[in-house]
Amino acid sequence: GSFEEALNESVFWLPQGTVVKGNIVRFDKSDVYVNLNYKYEGVVPVNEYSSDPDFDPEKELKIGDEIEVLVQKVDQREGMVRLSRKEIEEKSNLDALKKAKQEGTPVSAKIIEVINGGVLAIANSTKIFIPASQVSDKYVKDLNTLLNSIVNLRIIEFDRRKKKFVGSVRVLLDEERVKKEQEIWDKIKVGETYKGTVSGLTDFGAFVDLGGVDGLIHISDL
Repeated sequence: GSFEEALNESVFWLPQGTVVKGNIVRFDKSDVYVNLNYKYEGVVPVNEYSSDPDFDPEKELKIGDEIEVLVQKVDQREGMVRLSRKEIEEKSNLDALKKAKQEGTPVSAKIIEVINGGVLAIANSTKIFIPASQVSDKYVKDLNTLLNSIVNLRIIEFDRRKKKFVGSVRVLLDEERVKKEQEIWDKIKVGETYKGTVSGLTDFGAFVDLGGVDGLIHISDL
């Protein structure tokens, strides 16, 4: 009747939905086993561990790692607590995306699907829609050429209730271009010599790209 015994028995009353911590003791292709410091062992089916379709236990898990898990069911007959980690991961990912939206921080995402009006990218297992007009600062004729590429985007819309998350790659590229142009304007001085690449020829002269800013050499100066 000691306190410790009572604690050992308390696993029976772990309510569904309780978040507990435990250490990974072993895993295989289908299940991850977790020591919950109770009498029973916890098990997380691999498809309940992560919502990332490419999740591979062999590559991403280490024995001894501490993880947070959600109690789904206590199976007294098998002496096992059924667990899930997916919901906790999703909440944590959404919290991180919300913070990125508030702070304007770039988010790295992988483009996984072309859909009507744009593409879907995945960032930490959350799907983000990128409208076709926002996938690049240049016109992309075939969106399929972007599949599997990793992009940096800014979250421009975040609606947790509707599960609507929209990102833009273009806005970051535009900002980068403006920054580069400004750096060139700050450096350029009359009378100095610069190297550039011819970017266009016309009847009245040549356009030269100085690394983000176009200069014109009049025909009489060529």
